Amino acid sequence: MQRGVSEIAVAGVVGSVAYNATASLGVAALVRPLAVTGVLTPAIAAAILPLALLAVTRGGGLNRQTGAVLVIGYGAWVTAVLAH
Repeated sequence: MQRGVSEIAVAGVVGSVAYNATASLGVAALVRPLAVTGVLTPAIAAAILPLALLAVTRGGGLNRQTGAVLVIGYGAWVTAVLAH
């Protein structure tokens, strides 16, 4: 893969997901107002996990132990969202 191509691919995927999520919610809210209750804790966790990833990869790498901690954190977040 050429240098810089993977960054463009990741940016495209992230941008697409962000657009689809906001556009879908916006259109749904236009059709019928959405009730939003009990989403603060999962939303905070969803914001913290990517920040944690950025913090641990600052040194330029990601080892197996750190990857395992991130996967466990993601699993805990999914469990909390589904249990809610």
